[in-house]
Amino acid sequence: MKRRPYPSDVSDEEWAFVMPYLTLLPLDAAQHKYDLREV
Repeated sequence: MKRRPYPSDVSDEEWAFVMPYLTLLPLDAAQHKYDLREV
């Protein structure tokens, strides 16, 4: 089941800009429990 998009969702272009910074988090960080794009 696909979730309904929210107005605050980022575009693919915005995600491509932000994602490299989010992957710098340690692997045991709480943010890695969930899909980073959904957080």
